[in-house]
Amino acid sequence: WSLLSSINGALSGMVAICAAADSAYSWGALVIGVVAGIVYCGWSKLVVRVGVDDPLDAVAVHLGAGLWGVLAAPILSKDVGLVGPNKQAALRLFGWNLLGAVVIMV
Repeated sequence: WSLLSSINGALSGMVAICAAADSAYSWGALVIGVVAGIVYCGWSKLVVRVGVDDPLDAVAVHLGAGLWGVLAAPILSKDVGLVGPNKQAALRLFGWNLLGAVVIMV
């Protein structure tokens, strides 16, 4: 256990929910936040393994959790999410969000 990991895990949840803050169910926000913490742990280990000098784990928090949040937003949205009535629109939005994330990273 470390204080930095705990704080970064909480920050990861906050970063991830930003993409769906206005459109997620309460339980969806909880799912996004919990998965963001797990995603943070995985990205943090990957960054260390690759050898990137990132003492604050900013890459794991913002890239990892932010990417998860952008991809989770159309899945867990109230209006057009995969758990909602309009699954085709959710898949279309997921595709656009995925394309946007790829464009940002390139």
